[in-house]
Amino acid sequence: MNLLLLASWLVPLLLAPAVIAGNRCRWLLIAAPLPALAAAWLLPAGSQLSLPWLLLGTELGMDGVQRLFLTFTALLWLAASAHCLASDGEDPHGGRLRLFMTLAMSGNIGLILSTDMISFYLGFALMGLASFGLVVHTATRAARRAARVYLIMTLASEFLLLIALLLIYQRTGLLAPAPEQLSGGSNLEMALLFVSFAIKAGLFGFHVWLPLAHPAAPVSASAVLSGAMIATALVGWFTFLPLGGAAQPFWGWVFVVSGALGATLAAAIGLLQQDPKVILAYSSISKMSLFAAAIGVALHQPAAAAAIMVAITVYALVHGLCKGALFIGVGVIKQYHSRALFGLLVIPAAILSGAPFAGGAAAKDLLSGALDTGGAAATTVLLFFGVAALVTPMLMVRFLWVMTHYRGTARLSQRVTPWLLLILTAALLPIALVDALTPGSALLWALGLALALLVSSGRAPWLHPLSGTIPAGDLIELFPQRWPTIAARVHSRQAAAAAERSVRPLPIRAWIPAISADRAASLALPLVLLVLLVSLWLFPR
Repeated sequence: MNLLLLASWLVPLLLAPAVIAGNRCRWLLIAAPLPALAAAWLLPAGSQLSLPWLLLGTELGMDGVQRLFLTFTALLWLAASAHCLASDGEDPHGGRLRLFMTLAMSGNIGLILSTDMISFYLGFALMGLASFGLVVHTATRAARRAARVYLIMTLASEFLLLIALLLIYQRTGLLAPAPEQLSGGSNLEMALLFVSFAIKAGLFGFHVWLPLAHPAAPVSASAVLSGAMIATALVGWFTFLPLGGAAQPFWGWVFVVSGALGATLAAAIGLLQQDPKVILAYSSISKMSLFAAAIGVALHQPAAAAAIMVAITVYALVHGLCKGALFIGVGVIKQYHSRALFGLLVIPAAILSGAPFAGGAAAKDLLSGALDTGGAAATTVLLFFGVAALVTPMLMVRFLWVMTHYRGTARLSQRVTPWLLLILTAALLPIALVDALTPGSALLWALGLALALLVSSGRAPWLHPLSGTIPAGDLIELFPQRWPTIAARVHSRQAAAAAERSVRPLPIRAWIPAISADRAASLALPLVLLVLLVSLWLFPR
């Protein structure tokens, strides 16, 4: 039975050449995630498989946390694959999309099950490079640009991870070190692990690829990019950080501060967006930042690390399933005209926003309970959890409000079945994982909902000029000369509304470098390396 661990990542890889064939073989795409789903449901936690003949000795395993990650990852890939096939007839390059989906799926599943550094890195690299094909798939100008930015950031992430793994091997002499053997690493090693997975997670400050990639990719690809693949950063941190070992107060605060501030800033920028997929992208950045802040508490409090890791995984499951349902729902609502379908879209949005007595509220309470360990770091994160409980409903209302402007023209068909099943899974599976449903932060949730409805109804006209002033990609978009400053855009909108003259860009444009976003992104790798070298000098081992 443990051979299911091998089949989970090998079957998608072997099916990759077949799914690009004609109509008979394309349905094999649905079969690709089934071994992983079977392994998650049939194999007990603690299952292991040793393959000394593969590479330099491949070690596969599945503990309780990996089992939860594998469960929702396989479910998301199954739903995305089914939706991809259902809408395949409208895509002249469907074979190419299916090929890259199976390759990314293989890498995604493989790194979750890998317990040795080589197979983890190969899965991480395969997933990252294959996802380039998903982002660039539509071949529009925006997609090509988003794919270039994504590729640069992904290569930087993989390069930094490779250095970190080499440092771990140099220090331990093991390709599959035990958790207790990870303690004692240098600050350079910790910095490399932080930055590498922060890029993959879309942690604020390393996130610029994410709000560009999601609008460009097909909805089936966006569902797994935001629901499953960015969650692999959590797997990486859980696997290679010394969680549960000696306390790491400095790096704990790095995670806490960057995560807490990033969660707030990403949510604020998301509220100003006009594209529903971009709003969902910033929502993902906010959630991943909160998870990173929670990991910071685990670095501060090693005794609570195990409970925090389990709680983060349960919350990541809720986020992944709901976010996948929302991204696929964007494509469904844009294609079909149905009030009933829009009502179904509200279900994952409500769960993700923390609606009382739903899976999202229960998962949040589970994580809040695990974080309630005392100390400044835990108190800080819990404070920002309260802010998230207020802002997340506003983000979801903003998303639903934008979606009301889309009116599909096609007649309803059975193509929406995979989406309906994913919504049902997102609603029921989290309930089975928690002890009891809770009201969560019902007061903050209701207050956030009321504020969002107040703004959406037009009761706050001073906010409307701000909408759309920050473009997707925010930081990276400060560089092109064609973008005026945010202040100038707000002023221009107010002037247009009052039928006044346009306002020229502020003089601040004189000192903003007039270089393209692509060139700005290409500076990411040398800048990151410079920061790491400075960190090595400032914080020697």
